Amino acid sequence: MSIVVFDGRTASPTFGAINEFKVSDRNPTLLVIPPDLYHGWKNIGTSEAFVINMPTVQYDYENPDALDLPYDAPAAAEIVPYRW
Repeated sequence: MSIVVFDGRTASPTFGAINEFKVSDRNPTLLVIPPDLYHGWKNIGTSEAFVINMPTVQYDYENPDALDLPYDAPAAAEIVPYRW
């Protein structure tokens, strides 16, 4: 599985940085993604893959701590410089 994280926070010292992590049953990973970073994953293997999401607090719809940007949204190509 490929997990990609992009920092789109303009005030961040790592603004514009992209990290790609390759994980598998032979390379299991615990990945902690801070709030307000764009992230996504894709199974690049030939067998089923699993992501276990373990948030530390319940999602707050009035004050979300995550950015919702579908990969196929028109704005995605302008905001995130990564293509699957």
